[in-house]
Amino acid sequence: MNADAGINSERAQIEIRLSGVIGEPELSWGVRQIESACRQHGVENVVWDLRTADLSQLNLKIIQGTLDNWPAVTLPEEARIAVVAAGRQEQILLQLWQEAGLHKDKRKRRILMNIEQARTWAAGE
Repeated sequence: MNADAGINSERAQIEIRLSGVIGEPELSWGVRQIESACRQHGVENVVWDLRTADLSQLNLKIIQGTLDNWPAVTLPEEARIAVVAAGRQEQILLQLWQEAGLHKDKRKRRILMNIEQARTWAAGE
């Protein structure tokens, strides 16, 4: 697994890039990066870049656990969270995450196939 995070200060955005096999530890790492970025850089929206990630290990339990551990205080309630999927199969799997999030908080979540569109949508542009 490769993991990287970057901050776009103009958009108040953090981008989490994960590749390789993704499971609970990798998603938890991403959540910790978001929490830190919110405190240190005033981040208000998130883009998860999973275009080169292997999502075959994800299941509802892992997705729900990630949502339960989502930064509750530091990320604004009106935040936008975009996920970039590699293809249709990954998009279908990530719909579990999107649906589970609807029952968790008011944050808007969207699955896209284009990284630039994800960055723009998450920033509310």
